Amino acid sequence: MSAKYKLIVDEIERDILDGKYNSIGKLPTEEELVATYGVSRTTVRKAIGILSSKGYIYQVQGSGIFIRESILKGYISLETLKGFTRDFPNREIESKVINIEVIQADEKLARKMKCDIGTNVYYVKRLRIIDGNTFSMEYSYYNKDIIPYLNEEIAKSSIYSYILDDLKLNIGFA
Repeated sequence: MSAKYKLIVDEIERDILDGKYNSIGKLPTEEELVATYGVSRTTVRKAIGILSSKGYIYQVQGSGIFIRESILKGYISLETLKGFTRDFPNREIESKVINIEVIQADEKLARKMKCDIGTNVYYVKRLRIIDGNTFSMEYSYYNKDIIPYLNEEIAKSSIYSYILDDLKLNIGFA
């Protein structure tokens, strides 16, 4: 039998992906979740912590538990992704950099990235190719306060490996 918090995580995750909370964009309060699942506040908090680390939700003190807009709009969860070069070790991975530049976050980008307007951000546009076949066009933004250096050489290779191995940072969601 699974631990109670794992069952709660699975159910809330399923509800989020099924669109149960789309209209309100947030989860019920901790108290409501305690009542709904008949568990302790500690169990609910553990489930919320896991959902947060998976990139599904984020908390705003005094305002509630919000569903990340990215989950509802087709972004990729990086919970299990290790980067193309690591996920497909026996495949030929190529990245063609179309554009890489430092821009300043406008209001919309700042809101999505949870940073201040005017924050310096790397904008990277690259074509991802697997085994000679176009896989995707990738548009990425990296906060320069967190990723202080990024160039075309890194972008042609694995940005994910650079962030994990060279910068020693963890990636939770994208």
